[in-house]
Amino acid sequence: MLKEKPKVKTIVKETNDSFGELVINKSCSPFVIGDSISHYTHLPHDIIHCSMEKYGLPDYDFYDFYTFDMCVYTEEDNPEIINYISCHDKCVWQGVNIIGMLIKDFIKKFSLHPILEEGEETYVLDRKGHNTQRIFEFKENVGLMIWTWRKRIVSVGVSNDLDS
Repeated sequence: MLKEKPKVKTIVKETNDSFGELVINKSCSPFVIGDSISHYTHLPHDIIHCSMEKYGLPDYDFYDFYTFDMCVYTEEDNPEIINYISCHDKCVWQGVNIIGMLIKDFIKKFSLHPILEEGEETYVLDRKGHNTQRIFEFKENVGLMIWTWRKRIVSVGVSNDLDS
């Protein structure tokens, strides 16, 4: 009698259905802060090394997982461990994709309080070209860094940094 082979889901299939699910201070599916980057490098990605020596900061690598429109960062002192995740297309928290949401609606809906009321202005070169964005960090230690353009959320950074 022939045994049936068990059906095996690949990480790509699993994550295509649920990618972008945010767990505060922990993950944005499929990526988990504190995991080894080697768990994910089989997925299509580009890697860029950023030298920060001239700024007196540690170097870091970022892995652009373009099929998910997400980037994962590791630092020089621990290059195998994920310490930051950046979402650019989908970041679902409590059933809502917060990318594209007005920042004031986000603050009201989730009862969060930014450290700086108007955020911190920065000039960035993003995937859509140069623009001025505002960055919001929150007093509630949620490990979120929200990037906005024209008052709408354009990307979300996730860390387990409990000092933000």
